[in-house]
Amino acid sequence: MQSETISESRWKVAVGLIAGLVIAPVCGLVLLAGMAGPAVWFGGALGLAMIVLSVLTMIRPLRLVIDRQGFAYGGGWREPKRYAWSDIESVYVMQQRRGGKLIGLKYREGRRPHDLVDDLGAAMGVDATLPGGWTLSLEAVAARLEAWRTGAV
Repeated sequence: MQSETISESRWKVAVGLIAGLVIAPVCGLVLLAGMAGPAVWFGGALGLAMIVLSVLTMIRPLRLVIDRQGFAYGGGWREPKRYAWSDIESVYVMQQRRGGKLIGLKYREGRRPHDLVDDLGAAMGVDATLPGGWTLSLEAVAARLEAWRTGAV
């Protein structure tokens, strides 16, 4: 196999869109009723952001394109970022403190790039992370990435 593509689940994006379509108008109605507080403004902005990001992601879903050299992650509002297998020591599913899960990447010694996304992951105690929301479970995505990595390294 030359490459493998795993796409973001459109129904999970649709849930975000529906949530935004509920939150934004409710906050708008509360604002029109004259009960505007910081939480309402924040909720309205969050609802609008959910709508915009969901529409962008529906048009251009996030994708993992995996090959022998590594993988690229991007789509939606994000330009693809390339990860080389030669830089990655392991791929695993990590449990977050509040119950969510992410795919964690551990870089080889001295290979971790310093950019905002990876620095945020480092603040959580991992070298880098990939979100959920794929057509496969997080465990299946991590297993596919790890299988490609071990076959390439």
